[in-house]
Amino acid sequence: MTRENDNIEVRIEDLEDQPRTKIIRLAGSLEARSIARVNQAVLPLIQTGIVNLIFDCRRLSFVTSPALGILINYYKRTREMDGTTKFFGLAENILDIFRIVGLTKTFEIYATREEAIRSLRQPAPV
Repeated sequence: MTRENDNIEVRIEDLEDQPRTKIIRLAGSLEARSIARVNQAVLPLIQTGIVNLIFDCRRLSFVTSPALGILINYYKRTREMDGTTKFFGLAENILDIFRIVGLTKTFEIYATREEAIRSLRQPAPV
């Protein structure tokens, strides 16, 4: 499934051996005008029982504060369902924003797709 507009592209990918997990590829700018587009793709997943979201941010170029709010919302919703929200491939400028607002202490952030997927198969840190 692909959804896009002039500033964000959202692609949803299944993870074969993890039926309650989706990889969400974001490309472009995640900002106020793209929040609705991302919500249209992600919220139905959560509502249908997808409890693990892995965001592929390799092609994400920009993130604003309101957009961080929706990512926090996804994190809270998946946690309430005993799931998780993970990120990989963050550009340094976006990782800096996550650090400044303290999200590197909340979110699980990985360098690669493989590391993020492998972390699903390991027990969560206590």
